Amino acid sequence: MHRVRAIRAAAYLLSGHREALDELKQTLAHARALDDHYWVAFISQYLGEAYAELGEFERAEENFNAVADYYRSAGIYPSLARVLQSLSELYERQGRKGDTAHARGEAQRAARRLQRTAVP
Repeated sequence: MHRVRAIRAAAYLLSGHREALDELKQTLAHARALDDHYWVAFISQYLGEAYAELGEFERAEENFNAVADYYRSAGIYPSLARVLQSLSELYERQGRKGDTAHARGEAQRAARRLQRTAVP
């Protein structure tokens, strides 16, 4: 059930309904209680996006970094590339050129790794 709630809340949030932020936080707490690491990461990435839009850059960065750590350890390269792209955009908005370049470089390496493992 937390998966459906997460997707619905993320969709509302992306369409400009800020009140969905609270539902997404509750859904995250539920996924954590169930020890569902993938969905914790999935929800946290959307929370990071929301925090970035709200100008809460520190919270956004914390969420993106936690998500990236999970995707790295699990070898989920498409999702890793996406969250690193979000992180690089966050850094760029803050004028953090070195961090932007680092995150983009890692995102590109993750994408190349994915291409190498793809079945022809």
